[in-house]
Amino acid sequence: MPYDKCGIYSLSCVTCNEEYVGQARHRLNLRFKEHECYIKYNNPQSAHALHILNNQQECGPIDKTMTFLKPIQNISLLTPYEHFFMQSLHKSCKTHFRTNPL
Repeated sequence: MPYDKCGIYSLSCVTCNEEYVGQARHRLNLRFKEHECYIKYNNPQSAHALHILNNQQECGPIDKTMTFLKPIQNISLLTPYEHFFMQSLHKSCKTHFRTNPL
């Protein structure tokens, strides 16, 4: 299951389809739970949570909102790959936002 891996992922807003690209140094399912906690406790530490909170939008389940983009085992490659995928989204005219990696 891809949610048991670390790497680059995207989160989509189920209401407006805006996308967020992020990196997870630990399993993606744990990173998704962190985003859920940020939303639950009104913590703007995550750009995805901030988007959901500011726009009063719905946070969907992991299988509807999170897409595993690239497995990364070498931590030093997380940021370059994250930037690559952010640029790819930008070029495809999709909105993207980002938080600081955890």
